[in-house]
Amino acid sequence: MVSNHFLDPRSCHDLLGNLRFGKIGSLPVSLLYFQLHYFLRDAHKNYPPEVGTIPGRLLEHNTKVGRQNSTSEMLPIDADVVFEYDARSRKTDISFKAYFQNLGFERPPDQQRVVLHVLVTETDGVKRSVSVPLQALMVGWGNVAQGHQGYAHSIAFFDEEGDDVLEQWVYIGGRALGCRAGHRGRLGGTGTCLT
Repeated sequence: MVSNHFLDPRSCHDLLGNLRFGKIGSLPVSLLYFQLHYFLRDAHKNYPPEVGTIPGRLLEHNTKVGRQNSTSEMLPIDADVVFEYDARSRKTDISFKAYFQNLGFERPPDQQRVVLHVLVTETDGVKRSVSVPLQALMVGWGNVAQGHQGYAHSIAFFDEEGDDVLEQWVYIGGRALGCRAGHRGRLGGTGTCLT
């Protein structure tokens, strides 16, 4: 696998799936990984400095001495990276959404972090999305299989136009320190895995 200055292959594998054979719906994880790599690497060339320097700032924050890994300390930048994949055409699009540039769209300070949103439209029109903090996928973050993680899954049914949600189901869960990757153990009072 090509050396990657920004992304940590192990973290991407643990959070997104197998880098060689994994898929998010019909999207090969390898396609996402390599396009995200080049997007982050070249952001400084393709965006104004306040946006184009975001990947470097995240990397610098991850590798700074004294960062508290135990608190999941993320750099408070109010922006997202959106990766879209259309299975029918096999076209992709990736872009920054810099909320700090658009007054009225800012998130509250305690919710500011760069999130990677992966949006997949399947050939039958089913839409999938996965969202994960970008910083946790990057070099220097640490072992994502250690510590506590929360996650959510949802499925929504839309009207014929695809505009209004008719029904939505949400599952919210987590994994505790000591649970193996993919294991959904019960949390004990100390936050350790009980099963």
